Amino acid sequence: KWLLFLTAVVSIQANPFAGVNFYVNPEYQAELQGSINSLPEGDATRLTLEAMADTGSAYWIDKKDKIAPNDNNVTDTVEEILADAASKSIPPLVVFIVYDAPNRDCAAKASNGEICCTYFDDGTCDFTAGGDCSAGLAEYENEYINPFAAALAKYNGKVPVVLVIEPDSLPNLATNLAMPACGDTGTQASYRGAVTAAVSTLSSACDTCTLYADAAHGGWLGWPANLNAYLAVVNELGIAPFLRGFTTNSANYQPLGSSCFGAVCSSYKPLPPWYDVVVPKGSHPDKAVFPTVERRDVAADANAADAKAVAGKGDGAEDGAEGGCCADPCGLMSEGNPANNEMNYAFQLAAAARSAIAGFDPYVVIDTGRNGVSDMRSDCADWCNIRGAGVGVKPTTDTDSGGLVDAFFWLKTPGESDGCTEELPSGEACPRYDSACASPDSIGSDGGEPDAPEAGQWFDYAIKQLAANAVWADPDNGTAVAAAAFGI
Repeated sequence: KWLLFLTAVVSIQANPFAGVNFYVNPEYQAELQGSINSLPEGDATRLTLEAMADTGSAYWIDKKDKIAPNDNNVTDTVEEILADAASKSIPPLVVFIVYDAPNRDCAAKASNGEICCTYFDDGTCDFTAGGDCSAGLAEYENEYINPFAAALAKYNGKVPVVLVIEPDSLPNLATNLAMPACGDTGTQASYRGAVTAAVSTLSSACDTCTLYADAAHGGWLGWPANLNAYLAVVNELGIAPFLRGFTTNSANYQPLGSSCFGAVCSSYKPLPPWYDVVVPKGSHPDKAVFPTVERRDVAADANAADAKAVAGKGDGAEDGAEGGCCADPCGLMSEGNPANNEMNYAFQLAAAARSAIAGFDPYVVIDTGRNGVSDMRSDCADWCNIRGAGVGVKPTTDTDSGGLVDAFFWLKTPGESDGCTEELPSGEACPRYDSACASPDSIGSDGGEPDAPEAGQWFDYAIKQLAANAVWADPDNGTAVAAAAFGI
């Protein structure tokens, strides 16, 4: 039902991030300026925020009213952003996140959406109503995807555009069906139908747009069974010929790290071959099933050196088992997950996709908006407004990946909240409160911190923390250094 039947060969463009400027939304600059103005001249955090003001990032189209122009004098819709980009002497690359599927965000509450398969009387979604989501999908296509496609068509070939398709939807289908809200037949029908409709309709309307499917992050899909389940869904839907590849770490905090170029770290403990069940998001393998797992006796530094030599990357001996490409701040490798960082996950993802989907040779984009610090969480399953996080590598195509990673890019705009605390800054109860936003790692869980606003809203306290802890790439030598080291 949801399989895309191809009637023509789809041409997948070259790296869309290469050789272009990145669009900077004036609305983002205005929000950032408000935070800048509240800090004294010369303050280190203020200087970092000022250096971020001209950095491009993605724009999330998470509501139907973010498509057509409006009269609020803010550049905050698809058409307004594209018109602004088209007005430049050389139109910059615009990155949109397509994010309004019915029953959105079934594994969390903080970013539940506006379109439902079945509505409660108060307008929220009934995630356990069952059915085939036909009404929700009709609303999605008629009121969201079709207007989105029409807006893109106006600027097809005039403004370069990247589209990231429905974050978390297919990963939820791969690993979270045991959760009632995700396993609901309506939710499953929604995610399959929404992703195929978005990919088919948007790629048809804008043949110069480049599409990527969201592939969560290594801390979620890095377990082999999880990744296989995810790629089975991608293959089932028939969307791969329309895609350039995948995005990872969207709106998350997983460490970027460096790549071992396919080498295996000696600290990686593979799960037994017979243990092929998926590990739900934010969970761990069942330790009762395998109380002990033998460690692979493989020298990661030697393997990395060999692999990097083959890839033309030189000597990899610096990437030893205790650090470098094998550093594992989330402790994933000891639990059978080789994706200790997003660079290694990118190689794992691409290799598995080539094996699982005939003729598919994907590229990867990694979100580096907020992963400048790698070891700030007590539990890497925590994802909401993380305390101690820092802005990561600025958007660039210099990824030291042998051509696999198209770009590091800020897919989640730094400064936008992940979700609200139980009480909003206004003192009112948060209608989309998720208990994950009260985790010990979340801003607002400490009595001395401010309450957090709803997902997507500007969070002044968070952006100042992200700037204070910023770590991005030194443009001269590619090494990660604190932003303050630039003397900005």
